[in-house]
Amino acid sequence: MKKIPYDEEIKQAYLFVLTSDSSSGLRIEALNALIEGSKKGNRFSDSELDLLKQNYERDDNNYIKLKTRTILQEYN
Repeated sequence: MKKIPYDEEIKQAYLFVLTSDSSSGLRIEALNALIEGSKKGNRFSDSELDLLKQNYERDDNNYIKLKTRTILQEYN
């Protein structure tokens, strides 16, 4: 997934995969791509942060929870 040029449309697709896919591997790849995009200046909007917070509360994958918590803490 990381080979795709990052733009707003791709960012929304990654968010969709992160919040909707049943495969934890795909969710992790999407989250890692979102983190990389954020490091390159593609910051999260307030509504995207709300979505990440909701996903944090319901996702059962510890890696995703840890990385998401880190993102949320960086924006507070």
